[in-house]
Amino acid sequence: MLEVNVVRMNSVFKPKRLVVAVCIFLALGAKSLYAQGEVIRVETNLITVPAVVTDRQGRNQADLKVEDFEIFEDGKKQEIAYFSSSDQPITVFLLMDVSDSVRAEITEIARAATAFIGKLQGTDSIMAAQFSWRTEMVIPKTKVADLKGRLTLRISEGDPETLIYDAVKFAQRRMDGIQGKSAIIVLSDAMGSGLSASYKSTIKDAQEQEPVFYTMHFGVSRERPFADPKKFAKYRDTSISYMKTLAEMTGGRYYQFDSVNDIDGTFNEILTDLRRQYQLGYYSDSPGKNGEKRKITVKVNRPDVAVRSRNEVVYKKGNK
Repeated sequence: MLEVNVVRMNSVFKPKRLVVAVCIFLALGAKSLYAQGEVIRVETNLITVPAVVTDRQGRNQADLKVEDFEIFEDGKKQEIAYFSSSDQPITVFLLMDVSDSVRAEITEIARAATAFIGKLQGTDSIMAAQFSWRTEMVIPKTKVADLKGRLTLRISEGDPETLIYDAVKFAQRRMDGIQGKSAIIVLSDAMGSGLSASYKSTIKDAQEQEPVFYTMHFGVSRERPFADPKKFAKYRDTSISYMKTLAEMTGGRYYQFDSVNDIDGTFNEILTDLRRQYQLGYYSDSPGKNGEKRKITVKVNRPDVAVRSRNEVVYKKGNK
């Protein structure tokens, strides 16, 4: 059972900064049936494509076979070399914005995230990090069954800037090489920039890696203290574009909220997506050069269904 405790206190390290500590107590569960070691990356030319299939009402279709699918690379049909529809363990990275601009939402975000973790299976793995002007790991890669101790999220006033691109890069580096079903869930107002990473560099990395992005974008319509309304509008439009692109390019979903008072349903949708996700794989008839982009199209030979999948592959050395 997961318990959330919210504590407000002054930081002993930086007296001028208000710190809100969100303490999540994670009870020790049963022992995992899987080994605790990291997944070893295998260099391969197999291109993996996660896909989610829904009907017109948005309900996931979980009874499809390999013969129901077709994969095309730049319009050329490819032979499906790998297919899985099993309920494999999931690896999830929760990336949570704790900058001053989201102070009002952090308690609800923590509560909903904790409830989401509680619905994962014992053999699933979880990582979590918080970010503002820097990114900090708050849960290292851990099997859900082995979670214990306390998670503290700290939100502080007066941070110079929210480095969201650096935070996404942080998550990508820790998810790179993890095989099987995997996702990065970003909870943020996305109003920020980067020092070691950029909009373009993180989108490029998302195209090259396997994790699916689910982006939960809140506070979009909120007024901000910008002297120049046009500059603010451009800033906001960039944040929307970024969060949408991360999700759509990888086959995930983009969610926009005016408030985070009821995001449990969104977490439930994401979990259902991951459980019902199909894993497809193919070896390209003509592998691309390093850095070359090609369009991926997944089709399902059934009427009245929609497919969400990665829509591009970027070839790189030593992989794909």
